[in-house]
Amino acid sequence: MAYDNYLIDMYDTLNNKYASIINTKYDVLQSKTIETTGRINEWNINYAYGYKDKLYLGVSLGIPMLTYNHNSVYSEVDDKDSMRLSTNSSPTYSYSGVGGFKSMSYQETYKTTGTGYNLKVGLIYRAADFIRLGASFHSPTVYNLSDGYLYKMNANYDEGGAFTTQYPPDNGGKFNYQVITPMKFTGSVALLYKKMGAINIDYDIINYKQASLQSSPQVFTGVNTTIRNKYSQTSNLRVGAEANLKPMFVRLGYAMYGSPFGETFSGDFVRTFFTGGVGFKREKMYVDVSFTRSMNSENYYMYNPNFVDKSTIKNYGTTIAVTVGSKF
Repeated sequence: MAYDNYLIDMYDTLNNKYASIINTKYDVLQSKTIETTGRINEWNINYAYGYKDKLYLGVSLGIPMLTYNHNSVYSEVDDKDSMRLSTNSSPTYSYSGVGGFKSMSYQETYKTTGTGYNLKVGLIYRAADFIRLGASFHSPTVYNLSDGYLYKMNANYDEGGAFTTQYPPDNGGKFNYQVITPMKFTGSVALLYKKMGAINIDYDIINYKQASLQSSPQVFTGVNTTIRNKYSQTSNLRVGAEANLKPMFVRLGYAMYGSPFGETFSGDFVRTFFTGGVGFKREKMYVDVSFTRSMNSENYYMYNPNFVDKSTIKNYGTTIAVTVGSKF
């Protein structure tokens, strides 16, 4: 597309080598906008069994349904009007309407849809009235996905030339593949004090090296090798406490989701959540107000990391939820 928009030209036809025909020693104003939306809904078929009010077993078959939309636009603008055709390239270029670089943009649009399946098995053992022990296993989720995609590029020049190309050239392309997530093991312990309060701790172990992508024919060999080389085992931790101050309930919580590169508690891609809530309960009605504060950071590269510095993105989110319920 860059060739069709007169941003590059071939200077060595035998070796298929290209060179920029824009004088790249000058700076341009670069920007990128990314818009994403999506959701994962899941149907669950569950079975539970209790043995002598001591041991509780459960199994669940999950059928997730996924939709994801991505649209990004990268642009360059000669905001200082300083860029001209390169005088160092040979031959000399003299295309109609192409007299000096003005602006260009590159757009990526794709939509992912699909369904998957997974299995969850868990147990809870009441060791005593004040303590409960739990363990669970989540199998890998296998997603069967389909991407619809379209790429567009346009370029504008000082002499009035404007060019636009897209790939694939007609109505876009389609690609089918599988994403297989890693399995997860969870251990938990709950401590109860009469009916006045409770503390619960959950600890997950996940090995992200087990993730993979599959297609027919297989085009993800390099991606899977990178996953095995760079990803690592990590942990998640969730701690929650509740106090029963009849008729009011007070809750506090903390959660840490480790990075797929192995970091925990701090570092890039580690997600942290602080939660709190207050509830009021009567015989047939209850009201809950909850608060969640989320924090995480990540490094982002606008394009090839060999040619651009990283941008550190810090994400903060606040959620306030109100729940009103009635029993009848």
